[in-house]
Amino acid sequence: MEIPRGVPLRYNGLVQKGFRIESLRIKLAAFQHQARFRKTHVAVLRRIRRQSGGGHLVRIPSARGAANSQRLVVLMAEEGKRELLPGLNEAEGMALGTDNHECHGLLPHEAQAAPAGRHHIEMLRRSSRHQHPVVPMIIEVRAKNCYAFEDDITFSMKADMRNKKFGANVHKENNFNVLKTVGIYGPNNAGKTCLIKCIRAIRNVLLNKKNGLMPNIFTDSDVCELGVTFMASGRKFSYDFKYDAEKEEYIYESFSEIFKDQYNNEKEVCWLKKDTVSEVYECIDEAVQTMIPVVSKNNLLCYVIDTSKFEHINEMKQILVGFAEKIDIINMNNIPMQHTIELMKNKNQLQQKVVEFIKNADLYMDNFEYVDMDKIQLKTGEGDEKPDEKVLDIPENIMDQIRLVSTYKGVHVPSMMFDSTGTKKIAAIASYVIEALEQGRILVVDELDSSIHFKLTRAIVAMFNNELNTSAQMIFTVHDINLMDCKRMFRKEQIWFVHKDEEGVYVYSLADFTAQQGVRDTTDVMEKYRKGALGALPDPELINSLLSIKSDVKGDDADA
Repeated sequence: MEIPRGVPLRYNGLVQKGFRIESLRIKLAAFQHQARFRKTHVAVLRRIRRQSGGGHLVRIPSARGAANSQRLVVLMAEEGKRELLPGLNEAEGMALGTDNHECHGLLPHEAQAAPAGRHHIEMLRRSSRHQHPVVPMIIEVRAKNCYAFEDDITFSMKADMRNKKFGANVHKENNFNVLKTVGIYGPNNAGKTCLIKCIRAIRNVLLNKKNGLMPNIFTDSDVCELGVTFMASGRKFSYDFKYDAEKEEYIYESFSEIFKDQYNNEKEVCWLKKDTVSEVYECIDEAVQTMIPVVSKNNLLCYVIDTSKFEHINEMKQILVGFAEKIDIINMNNIPMQHTIELMKNKNQLQQKVVEFIKNADLYMDNFEYVDMDKIQLKTGEGDEKPDEKVLDIPENIMDQIRLVSTYKGVHVPSMMFDSTGTKKIAAIASYVIEALEQGRILVVDELDSSIHFKLTRAIVAMFNNELNTSAQMIFTVHDINLMDCKRMFRKEQIWFVHKDEEGVYVYSLADFTAQQGVRDTTDVMEKYRKGALGALPDPELINSLLSIKSDVKGDDADA
């Protein structure tokens, strides 16, 4: 692969310049850090829209940036292509040479400056496998009469662009602004996991799997209502359905595309509407519209007809299935190790990145690998041991687990038997995190902070918030208030709460609290939450249990 020619850009502020290389349109920005930042580092990647064709991104931090303006080169080029950025003269051109170590994958948030006198070249998503024209993002989830939610609830990942803080936490595409991460707080048994279940049910329905839907136990209705608004390939779509759990029928479904102009005005175009209760049927494919009233209701329309015969319904199916296939949902209390094992079996770049992730987690580990049995050192009787955690114990694949090995001071030991619960959970989630960032996936994690140090959870979330992440999204439930940081980590709309009382379950965002209510960007949100000002906080009275126990003990002593 020839390295194309580039140019250093010297600016004192933010400059955007657009240019074409054949069919590719690129927006690139050079940004000089203000004085409060480390001037030896460069922030990269404002927005890149990729279309078909092989391209790669090259980043060159300057060795002398501390004293002068930063030098930054961002190019997209096809193999063998050599072009300069338009508007800059030949004298400003600079050959990058062949010092190419093909450093794949995610760059650190603050890359170290290159050694004096040379440039350190780093590449991001170079192969065609790493190029993702389809970037799925959840924008909104709606539910009614599902699990713990009796009334309508709306969980939104829309970014409020009136707030310019932490702009890197927002995915911007075609005038749509979507949050890359959202954390959900709330007491135990309030409904956080039920929100995750709603996302799982939507995914399973779209993939023609068992949905597991259950109406709220305090209502008389058997109809569960779910909806999702999402982005795929730079386009915004909305899909809603109603499922009669008693009859096991889909009595309503609608699909539409939402267009947005430069003035942020939105227009919704209906592709499909099937309302069997009101007998309202609409379809962009007229031939399908006449069929809808007579087709079976035991599945979605796209699964009960041959969609290949109808252009728009077939495209709708591809959009919905493609979106659902990009969603991974895991529970840290029951996370399968098998996913990491399968990746570790294949000696490739993805496997190497999983290993680096685990080693970089600062677990005092020399290496982590999948090895042959003869490399494992076991003492007599240790082979019969099993992991302490049932959630990580997979009897049918026990040999695979034994071959998953950690190395400490040159000694190979089976990870499942020797490593701590937290270490094993980090190893298990590593493959999901790396795949999400590499392949542009949506990662939904229940109880992210289970058995994991708060600094590691912060680091994982920071990877998704990073400006170098342009295609992955993360939704997680958590109890650790160290993540509730609006001063250094989150925008207000990235923190959500699930609150439960005698009247019902409520889902709301920190952004719903105004400055008049005492919540600003500079507010100590953790302290507000501790004091109960934000709700979604348990009020345990365990002292009553202790008093009851002690009174029973005294009563027994008196009887004796």
